[in-house]
Formats: sequence, C-alpha cells, structure tokens
Amino acid sequence: MVKLFIDRVGSNIALGVEGYDEVEIQQRLNSFLNFGAVLRGQPIRLSETLWYVWTTPERFQRYLVNAALFKLLGDTSLTAEYKGQKGGLMPLAREVAKTLEAEYESRPFIVRGAGYEYDAFACHTAIDW
Repeated sequence: MVKLFIDRVGSNIALGVEGYDEVEIQQRLNSFLNFGAVLRGQPIRLSETLWYVWTTPERFQRYLVNAALFKLLGDTSLTAEYKGQKGGLMPLAREVAKTLEAEYESRPFIVRGAGYEYDAFACHTAIDW
C-alpha cells in the first residue's frame, strides 16, 4: 500500500507517493501522468521509497475528477443509471473527487534552497530547473 502526500510549494503542488511496492508506486505515478496531473518533467525520486511529481492546483483538481470519472465509468450499473441525464456521471465524479483528495496527507517534504531540493528526512541534489 502506498501513502499519498501533498505539499503546497508557492503556486505549485508536489504530489508524493511513498511505499515499498515498486509496482504500486509506478501505477500511481502512471496515473498522475495519464490523467494530466504532471506539470513538467518526469517523476522525481527522493529516496528508495519516496517519489513525487509537480503539478498546479488546477491540474490536481482536474486529475482527481478524471480519475474519479474513470473509476465510475467502470461500474456498468452506474453508467446505465446516469445515461441520458444532464451532465451524466460528471456531477458524481466531482463528489467522488473530494473523497479522493482526502486520501492525500498534507506533509511538507520539499524545502527549496539555492540549487537544491530537500525532503524532510534526507538531502538530495536538485533536478535541473
């Protein structure tokens, strides 16, 4: 099981994924990429168990709604129930997105300095800005 973290750094957000199962971490990072959460670059590895990506508040909200909608579209009973209704599953997806956001623990793990990024537990050389 992975832990999800959010760190608001200025006008951007760092979304952290921590865990010991590399497959599960990779699946979550791919989810960020596939549903449009990633602002720039590739996922960044801070330690053996902690990765993160940069995003914006708007992209993060859009990611949550898209991920919720994808999950809801997999439920055939729901799709039949909402078919033909104004907005379809989108209003429900927005509600589910709020619960998905609650899965992210607010934890500062990025401290930016002159040419370096630090997580809260260990020092790492920064990516190329």
